[in-house]
Amino acid sequence: MDMDMIKLEVGELFDPEKTKFTEKPVYTFKSGGHQLCLFMNSISGTELKAVKKSRVEFAMFSVEGIIFFLYRFSNFKNSGHFEIVVSGDTLYNWHRIPENEKIVKPFVPETENQRAGIDIILVEATTGIIKNMRFCTFSYEFTKILHWSILAQIDKPGISEEKALKIYNTHNHFELWDMALITCSGDD
Repeated sequence: MDMDMIKLEVGELFDPEKTKFTEKPVYTFKSGGHQLCLFMNSISGTELKAVKKSRVEFAMFSVEGIIFFLYRFSNFKNSGHFEIVVSGDTLYNWHRIPENEKIVKPFVPETENQRAGIDIILVEATTGIIKNMRFCTFSYEFTKILHWSILAQIDKPGISEEKALKIYNTHNHFELWDMALITCSGDD
């Protein structure tokens, strides 16, 4: 099914042909746009509110061409620090995207006014119902490095995921965040 042809709406099924999803995040760049789908089981009110309104940060780095994409939603506490409410990470490989979705390659921004945006979609994994949708932008620097990384990946067909998977499976989210090449807050 071509998900780009479906108008997504809060309260509706993410995929009309599917009502259950594996609990995991899925980041993708396809058809010229960035998308982060958060498939979560038993979404709490606190998690929903965090994804809907809280500060969001992104991080990324690559290992032998495979992109690690990380995110976290945080609330500001009275103590003066941020409390992470929802966080996660996922791998991205252009070569795993279906051919019909490789329509547009990413642009490399030339000025600080050029920055990419990302659609964030929160889905209750047990029902397939969209609970929230949000759009925000990456910083200019993050856009530039992420797009360069995707373009480099496009030029390397057949890249191995073995080393990236080993790192991904042996490090927790905070260790991966510390490895990030670049970070940004949404709408920087």
